[in-house]
Amino acid sequence: MQFTKELKMASEWEQKRVKEISKAVLDGQLSILEGTRALRSLAFTDAIANEDDRNLIIAIESETDDLPIGDVRHLWAPTALAEKDVEIRRCEALWREDVLAACRRILST
Repeated sequence: MQFTKELKMASEWEQKRVKEISKAVLDGQLSILEGTRALRSLAFTDAIANEDDRNLIIAIESETDDLPIGDVRHLWAPTALAEKDVEIRRCEALWREDVLAACRRILST
């Protein structure tokens, strides 16, 4: 499935930001899903050169947009959060290698 037909030309800031986020994911400073969320808006630009990587990021974020990642976690009830954490762990494991490979490619371009 192709999500990124029309690409916007990335600004210098967007090009820098995509590399910062990718490095943070690879260094373990951001989780797989946190990184994917942060990269999503940049996936509609040419800051992410590889079309498959852009599509992967958009697809993962779309599949996980209901999961409490980041600052919104404090808004969730503990029991609901515990249930969603099971799904978060599953998704992190499922997409870990693909996202790490995408981040490596991003840093190499």
